[in-house]
Amino acid sequence: RWLTWKVRPWEQPLDDIKEYFGEKVALYFCFTGHYTTWLLPLSIAGLLVCVDLAIETGIYNSIGEALLTGYTIPFFCIFVSFWSQLMIEYWKRTEATKAMDWGMTQFEDEESERPEYEFDEVKRSLIDGKEIHYFDPRRKFRKLMYSFAVIGGMILLVIACVSGIFGLQYYFNSQKSTVESSDGNTAVSILSAVQITVLAMVYNNMAISLTDQENHRTDTEYDDALIAKLFAFSFINSYASLFFIAFIKWNLGESCNGSCLGELAYQLAIIFGTKLTVDKISTYATLKINKYLAERAEEQEYEEARKKGIEPKPPGEIELEKRLPEYDASLDILGDYGQVFIQYGYVTLFVAACPIAPIMAYISNLIEIRSDGNKLLHLHRRVIPMGAQDVGTWLVILQLTAVIAVVTNSGLLCYTMELITFSNVGKTWLFIGLQYAILVAMMAFAAFVDDEPPHVAIQKQRQTYLNERLNMTEEEMNKEKEKSAKKKAHTVGSLHDDGSGKSSAKLDLALFQIHDEDVTQGMKGYVGNPVTAYR
Repeated sequence: RWLTWKVRPWEQPLDDIKEYFGEKVALYFCFTGHYTTWLLPLSIAGLLVCVDLAIETGIYNSIGEALLTGYTIPFFCIFVSFWSQLMIEYWKRTEATKAMDWGMTQFEDEESERPEYEFDEVKRSLIDGKEIHYFDPRRKFRKLMYSFAVIGGMILLVIACVSGIFGLQYYFNSQKSTVESSDGNTAVSILSAVQITVLAMVYNNMAISLTDQENHRTDTEYDDALIAKLFAFSFINSYASLFFIAFIKWNLGESCNGSCLGELAYQLAIIFGTKLTVDKISTYATLKINKYLAERAEEQEYEEARKKGIEPKPPGEIELEKRLPEYDASLDILGDYGQVFIQYGYVTLFVAACPIAPIMAYISNLIEIRSDGNKLLHLHRRVIPMGAQDVGTWLVILQLTAVIAVVTNSGLLCYTMELITFSNVGKTWLFIGLQYAILVAMMAFAAFVDDEPPHVAIQKQRQTYLNERLNMTEEEMNKEKEKSAKKKAHTVGSLHDDGSGKSSAKLDLALFQIHDEDVTQGMKGYVGNPVTAYR
């Protein structure tokens, strides 16, 4: 039922996914469903802008001219900025709710060390006196500096590749033939897509190796460090050519093919479309081929045994699944997250040039959810379940991308489009004022929308109270009950005094029992992980 087209993104059986694959995988599908659901209104708005651009294209006979003077584009850019912030804020609420429902609110506090973690010695903690595994921070610092140097070198390689590709484009554009120039632009766009894919494959393995040697203590620390590396490189690798066309190319005096905004839209559409199709087809085809080869190998072993006069049992489902590749819920899922977040950048960073991007992303995600589900169920061994409290550093990347999108789209509106006829000084002041006005509005949205729904905040406070009660010593518990009984007896006893100035002993006992029953009932009603463990 989960993978049928009747199931909409907000109707996924997340609790069932969590029970079968674990919280980490379930949280990925939860985020993808949330993001896809929010793409629906953005796609509708983008479709309206595309209709307006189609009408203006008929007037100007050029999509580039229509993009330069489209009056709906500025409003769409502002709408995308507000949409990004609200999508993030409501994701925080969904994330907090799922963490509470799945008993993960204290997962990172109680997380155990990675088996691969190497420590120098065992020391006493300066905080609580417990034994801890100590790793020299100076050695850790040296490892981090080495990682930064390698990442910096790879980023320079990306810049060199982008420069070479646009140098090739300059050569084609210098030809007199318009046809050759147009073919050259198409070739450059395809080369950019190939460069992004190839360098990403090389760097991903390198990033894993660097993170391994940094010796992180927990899986969460390891994942956060790896995510930071992947994003730092992927951001430059995926968007460098687009930034060059949008803000640098025309400043260098190099002419664009038509208008720079039109060329940006063309480049974005080629890269976005190529990544959507190539990534999905290559991944799915590779897994399908691996499954077919595994089945063929099992059948060949069966046939060879029969030729030797042995009648083995036909390979069963378990034997066939054993030959399938493993899916690492710690590493492989980062690649799935990375694809979604790179797509989010294509949707938001240059939406002024490509209003159709949200529609492409929405359709892509509908396919992505089903292909990922099918991949996990049929093309991999069953995932070893892993816990997760939240999406970790991905949330920071989401917020950072939303802020950068405000700057890039403000720059496109003020400098690249031709709607603004101010002087350069006037455009600069408008650029500064526009982006800060939008950022202030986004901060207001963040302040007005609580990160946690009220019922989740209350439940977490209740959990803290119950944990404190359960961790009390017998002496502390008796003192607390005595204090509570006296306080309640004083309040009620003042109305029911027996004339001697003392409250009734029966009243004290009754209040003591009521307080004890309140705590007991609270424990019975709570479904979170810590209390369940104590019970």
